[in-house]
Amino acid sequence: MTGYSNYNVYLKEIEPSYKLFAEIPFKMFSNYLYPMLVANKELNSIYLEVFEINELKLKELDLLEKPYEYHRETTKVKEIPNRIEIYVYDHETPPSTFHEIKNGKWDGK
Repeated sequence: MTGYSNYNVYLKEIEPSYKLFAEIPFKMFSNYLYPMLVANKELNSIYLEVFEINELKLKELDLLEKPYEYHRETTKVKEIPNRIEIYVYDHETPPSTFHEIKNGKWDGK
């Protein structure tokens, strides 16, 4: 998310192409340090910031996320013409230190 630590380190020079709430089959959680998306059968309204990045930057982000058990998943958002890739937690439930973000928008908490 713009303005937070990983954005400032990895994406600071890049503006999001889209900022929107979208109905996607995920739930959002947080441990007060960062957000996490977990796959869900139901659609939930989640705030997304979508960036267009080059292959080198994508590999850099993959290296950042993989040790924390995240992978990229392709999904369709009806408001965006092309399918997008998002980072999703590898497991069906978040760690016990995470709480659900019911409004779908992480604010650093």
